[in-house]
Amino acid sequence: MADVRLKLFEMLLRLKLLGKGLKAKPLTPQVVSYAVTNACNLKCPHCHANAKRASLNELSFEEAAGAITDLATLGTEVLIF
Repeated sequence: MADVRLKLFEMLLRLKLLGKGLKAKPLTPQVVSYAVTNACNLKCPHCHANAKRASLNELSFEEAAGAITDLATLGTEVLIF
C-alpha cells in the first residue's frame, strides 16, 4: 500500500503538481478526479466505456482510502468520483 502512495506522490512531484512554487508556497492539487473502477455492467448504449471487469492494477479499498486521506492532509478541496 505504501508503495502505491509513494508512486502517486513521485508522479505528482514529477509533474510539478505538488511541491514548492516560486514563492515557496506548497502546491497542492485543488481538485482530483478518481475513477474507482473501470468495471461496469450497465451496458448503456450511449456510453463509450467498454470494461466488463476490473483492471488488475486497480487500488484496493485500503490503498484508495490511504491515498484519499493523504490528499485531504495535503489540502485537496474537491474529490470527484
